[in-house]
Amino acid sequence: MLRVLLSVGVIFLFSGCFSGSDDSEKSTDNTEETTDSSENCSSSTTPNLIVPFYGSDIDNINIDNVFVSADYADMENTPNQKSHVGWHYSPTEDYINSNDSISYKAMADGCITRVQLDSPDSNANTSVLVEFSSNISMVYIFEPNPTTDYLSSTQQSQLDLIKVSEGDKISQGDPIGELFFPEETIYSPKLHVHINEGEDTNCLSSYMSEEGLSTTEDILEEDNPDWQLCYE
Repeated sequence: MLRVLLSVGVIFLFSGCFSGSDDSEKSTDNTEETTDSSENCSSSTTPNLIVPFYGSDIDNINIDNVFVSADYADMENTPNQKSHVGWHYSPTEDYINSNDSISYKAMADGCITRVQLDSPDSNANTSVLVEFSSNISMVYIFEPNPTTDYLSSTQQSQLDLIKVSEGDKISQGDPIGELFFPEETIYSPKLHVHINEGEDTNCLSSYMSEEGLSTTEDILEEDNPDWQLCYE
């Protein structure tokens, strides 16, 4: 009886080693688990956004661009007199000159569905797409803005400083990544954020928590008192 059991065990072991069916089933199971995890990240509620920087950095941030719809792009009192779909939470020049990077965090719970270099041939902009619900998502764009001589090295450095990967489920306040400060820049490094709902890109103000909006307004008032957060 023992000899029979051993023989059966050996046959089962070898059939498992040489058969591809088990691996295929495992692959299918993993795919199903990934799909379920992604679906679980979506929420039916509108996000209640906090600011993307840490409290200790509040004096190191300025708002140097705001939401300007196409209808307001040519008006004299709008920033840069052109349309812009989001806000810039950018480090101050003093902070850039004395540091290598600055950290940013998740503004709400969600899922990471994209991490990529946007235009590898021309810049080091690195985007992170966060889905909050089935039709609301946010884009973080880390813009180090290096000169051509530092483009390749900056692209790698910026990618290395992203703290999330596609498929991650994140909670509000979790690290998203750091904005890298190149040795030479064509203009100041920036973090751009904007929000999409369905096919529309909307101003962030209506999605912000009361504290998040108040903090952003205070920073704008100090840096650019004549601006509004939303021109729409």
